[in-house]
Amino acid sequence: MELRGNMKQAMVGQVGVGEDTNLWHDNWLSGGPIVGRLTKEEAAWVGLNSTNKVAQYRLIRWPRGRRVTQQIRLLQEQMEEVELSERKDQ
Repeated sequence: MELRGNMKQAMVGQVGVGEDTNLWHDNWLSGGPIVGRLTKEEAAWVGLNSTNKVAQYRLIRWPRGRRVTQQIRLLQEQMEEVELSERKDQ
């Protein structure tokens, strides 16, 4: 449990407020960049594109019903665990 807390702190330190971190291509989640983890169809269902920043991830339209794949569910869980800084200097 302590290790998980330390990892979260490290992620916040790297991502900050998320304005400079590309949601799709940068390595900000465990498991590596999102690109390649979702199909193009899954990315479209979620509303991801190559210009999204991590700061925008709370605006994602998570699909429901039949469109929810295991990869989308896992990605949603990982993203919801990330805590962004309130200010750029943190």
